[in-house]
Amino acid sequence: MVHASPDSRLGPDLAFYIHREGRWPMTVVNLYHRADKVSWIMINHFIMRVGEARLRVGGIGGVGTAKEHRNKGYSSLCMLKCLEIMERDGFHLTALFGIPNFYHRWGYAQAIPEPRLKLATGAAPSTMPAGYRIVPFNRDRHGSQVLALYAANEALRPLSVVRPPARHWRGFRLGSWWFRRAESFVVLRGGRVEGYGVNDQDRKALIVTEAGYRTPEVFPALAAEFAKRAKARRVPDMTLHVPPDHAYARYLRRFALDVTLHYWRNGDGMARIMCLEKTFRDCEGELTRRLRASGLARSQFAVRIGCELGEVRLAAADGRVRVLPGASGLRATIPQGILTQLLIGYRTVGDAMLEPGVRIPGDAVEPLSALFPPALPYTLCADRY
Repeated sequence: MVHASPDSRLGPDLAFYIHREGRWPMTVVNLYHRADKVSWIMINHFIMRVGEARLRVGGIGGVGTAKEHRNKGYSSLCMLKCLEIMERDGFHLTALFGIPNFYHRWGYAQAIPEPRLKLATGAAPSTMPAGYRIVPFNRDRHGSQVLALYAANEALRPLSVVRPPARHWRGFRLGSWWFRRAESFVVLRGGRVEGYGVNDQDRKALIVTEAGYRTPEVFPALAAEFAKRAKARRVPDMTLHVPPDHAYARYLRRFALDVTLHYWRNGDGMARIMCLEKTFRDCEGELTRRLRASGLARSQFAVRIGCELGEVRLAAADGRVRVLPGASGLRATIPQGILTQLLIGYRTVGDAMLEPGVRIPGDAVEPLSALFPPALPYTLCADRY
């Protein structure tokens, strides 16, 4: 459906035209100057994980402005319209992979570090274990099993995408960068998918973007297939875009693995909270899980957290965390971007306290550290936008 969105703030010559794509859920925001489309943004609709919580996330992508209309503030108008739409429609979070020093002005904060793992081709096992065979991935035949493995592997990872059922899933199209295509395979044993792998379609490099497994027993088979592909390309090393805490990455450590984890500044993987109370209310179960995993499971406390979006009060009692109204409790001030980073585990409470504008009373440090433990947020390449 396409509809015009009149806005008296734009003046008589500017108007938004907004439509919703159904096949791949997204909202497209187009800004017109008279009859010319001058700027545009897409809001991709996702469900993403924050631990056990499943949150609605608006993924900003496809941002552009016609060359002859740049430097007139049109992209800024589109961004403001997108934030307005996502707040109105009740998105918990919004995220993007963006150019440096642009999106932070709308409250986006660093959220996703980028891993690069490097393994010498000759160091990896090269013999396929008995009983396994490799076949190309076919969504119709293997999609449901592969999606089940992915969901189990990424069950608690913050900002991992909850992929749709196989009939609606786009599959492995995107490689390690926007214009790179992917190729994928599955590892079968007795007709059942035991693992799968994804790498770039690249004749000069072996770049792995995903490795899934049923049990760690399949890791030697995955490693042998990737090594085979690297040797066919005659490359001395293979690169993996896989989080270093992934079980397959831990397996590869025995072969001498180089690991780097790049933390950007005001660019690439970023996120922000859209609806403060709704987000924390729908994270109550996850916050409870975190509390019970800490040493404060039997503690009772209340912390009021204030930011630009308002205030939320987190109360713990009887081993459960709830968002409750009230004026009692310790009072903390945490800017929205930093609060987003704490919620997804990008940074720790102790580190956040070094930032200007963060005020956390001493008695609140331990409770908040229990609710906001460190993690490694990551969105796999196949799910980027």
